[in-house]
Parts: sequence; structure tokens; C-alpha cells
Amino acid sequence: MRVVSVSADTFINRKEWETAYSLELIEHILRVKGPVWLCDEITRDEDPSTSESFIRWNTLTYLDREDFAGRRLLDFGPGCGASTMVLSRMFPQTRIVGVEFVSQFVEVARKRGNADSQEDQGSDGLRVESLSGSCFQET
Repeated sequence: MRVVSVSADTFINRKEWETAYSLELIEHILRVKGPVWLCDEITRDEDPSTSESFIRWNTLTYLDREDFAGRRLLDFGPGCGASTMVLSRMFPQTRIVGVEFVSQFVEVARKRGNADSQEDQGSDGLRVESLSGSCFQET
């Protein structure tokens, strides 16, 4: 068991979260984001009241879910890919393209997408491409 300590006066948005993430993915997120943002980063993907709720209200208020079928949707600056994973579940008939320029975040997104694909879809998950920075695409 590993214990991660932070200063008692450090603000942490979420101090705990029960997750389906593998220990390997949790440790990778911890290395990249640090203990202050660990639970927050995981809940952005897993808790429907966070990213999913925001996307639902700000997108499906104006467009129907069917409007996205067979199209590509750009997720620009998705950080570690939580929003990209949410979009791929919300719009399974849509090709989600996430563009992120922080290489450490791209690596987390790639691992997150591969884990999500293995569990849910059995597909190849995220493909990483090189543009003028780093880019990952949901298949």
C-alpha cells in the first residue's frame, strides 16, 4: 500500500473517489497530475455529474444526439482525455478527435482510452498521431 501525503492546508477538490481504474492507470495519473488533482481527474471521466453533465447541457440543448452520427467531433485541449472518453461514450457513432499539446497529458489519455476500449469495446482504443504537437484520436 502506498500513501500519498499533502500539506494539511492544501485545497483538494475531491479527497476520495471509488474508481474502476486499474492501479497502473491511477499511479500514472498521480505521477502526471499529482495528489491534489488525482481524484478530480478520475471523476471527470467516471462521475456523470461532472464532464458528462456539462457536455450534455451545453451540447444537447442545441443539437440532437443523432446529429453527431457519422461525423467527427473535435475535443480541443482535452488535457488527460476525460472529456474525450465521455464524448466517445455519449456519441458512439461519432469519431472523436482529441488534440492536446502537453505530451504527458497525451500519454494519460492514451492509457485511459486503451483501458476504456479493452473493457467496453474490445477495439484498439486511441491512436496517437503527430501533428504540430501531440494528437490522439478515438476510433
